Parts: sequence; structure tokens; C-alpha cells
Amino acid sequence: MNFRLTALLLVALTGTALAQPSNNPRVESLRIAFITERLDLSPKESEVFWPAIRVHHRELESLRKRIDELLDEATAGVTEKRAEEIFLALHGLQQAELERRELLLKDAAEVVGYARALRLPAAERQFRVRMAEEIRDRKAGPPPRH
Repeated sequence: MNFRLTALLLVALTGTALAQPSNNPRVESLRIAFITERLDLSPKESEVFWPAIRVHHRELESLRKRIDELLDEATAGVTEKRAEEIFLALHGLQQAELERRELLLKDAAEVVGYARALRLPAAERQFRVRMAEEIRDRKAGPPPRH
């Protein structure tokens, strides 16, 4: 049981980091611009696309928050019985997260077609990588002068 709980915790931790919109309005507007460009959304498509995507992202954030709460509880030390309850609850929440992601892509496909909708996860991943690089570069400071 402990191995299964550990494996589930690792999957949950990696899954919660994916496709999270930012609470920072500036970063969120950069994300929207980046993805809009990557998916080649017209202004008319954007008007329909982004409100639908925001609904899904809010629900995904809620699911991730509940997953994080259970993971925090599990890592604080629990009885075997509670660990099993957490394991089952995490499984259900992760299943709900998967279903929500599927709905997100389906709704996106209704607006922009399947080909462009399937580019959404890659665009989100590219944005996260670009932001991580930007943060890393800023922390490193300017290059040395010679």
C-alpha cells in the first residue's frame, strides 16, 4: 500500500504543475497573448475561446487545490486507514482532472477545430518553459562585463 501511495503522490505532484494559469495579471496576459499567437486565434475566435478556457482552468485549479490539500495531509503522516482513504480520494480527483482536461480540449476544438485545439497543451508547456527561462535568467543577473 505504501508503494502505491508514493507512486500516486508522485503522479499527483507532477500533474498539478501542468497548465496552471497565473494569479499575476501581467503573466496571465502574456500567457494569453502567447497562446493566442501559437494557436493563430482570430479576434472573433478569442472572444469565444478564452471565456470557455477560463471556466475549465478555474475548475482545474479547484481540483488541484483539493489534491494539494490531500497530499499535504498525507505527507504529514497518517494512519494506514487514512492513507487508503486519501489514496482513493486522490484517484477520484485525478480522474475528475483528466475528464476536465478532455472537456477543455473538446470545447476548444468546437471553437478552433481539433488540429489547433491539440496544439494547446504544447503551447501551454512552451509558455511555462519560456517563463522558467526568463525567471532563471533574471535571477542569474546580467552577463559579466569584460
